[in-house]
Amino acid sequence: MPHTGKKEGPSQLKRATSEKLKQVFLRYASVEKNGEHYMTSDDFVRKYLKIFTDSEYNEESVKLLAGIADTSKDGLISFAEFQAFEGLLCTPDALYKTAFQLFDRKGNGTVAYEDFVDVIQKTELHTNIPFTLDGPFVQRYFGKNKQRLINYAEFSQFLHDFHEEYARDAFVTKDPSGTGYISPLDFQDIMVKVKRHLLTSEVRDNLVAVTEGHKGIP
Repeated sequence: MPHTGKKEGPSQLKRATSEKLKQVFLRYASVEKNGEHYMTSDDFVRKYLKIFTDSEYNEESVKLLAGIADTSKDGLISFAEFQAFEGLLCTPDALYKTAFQLFDRKGNGTVAYEDFVDVIQKTELHTNIPFTLDGPFVQRYFGKNKQRLINYAEFSQFLHDFHEEYARDAFVTKDPSGTGYISPLDFQDIMVKVKRHLLTSEVRDNLVAVTEGHKGIP
């Protein structure tokens, strides 16, 4: 068949066969119960994904990440859950879906305010630039009393808007006097920490140089 020059899209990516996935799963699954094999949080995150491989690691962070695959939230990952995780990565909206499963701490298909806070407070970004957890933006989605649960569609919009809101929140943090201006170094800090996913390495390396000579960034 002649080459048409058309590139394959994400929907055309081939998934691994069930047999191949089973081989990979059994290589890392360290628990056996009633004839079934399971991965622990350590098996999935530290051994399979190879994250937090140092001897001194944050156990809570490992459990948090494992929750993306552990949809039953029972502390163990079955082959069915592992297979579903692999399938999830092949979907066009994989980023949003994996994030949703990370925040869906109870595995009931919704995200509660306390789930959102619990995850955000464990991030390095929040540690460096704290996000306002009880402001109008959060209330818009979780309600004034923060009791409203949001589903996947709402969470996707929430996540989309969250980065913009975080940047505004960070600007206010860097401008405590309310002058409407921040220094080039503060601007670089916000862009690198909040908007890093939008920057090329060249832009990141030259942010301060580009803004030097300006009194402040409005």
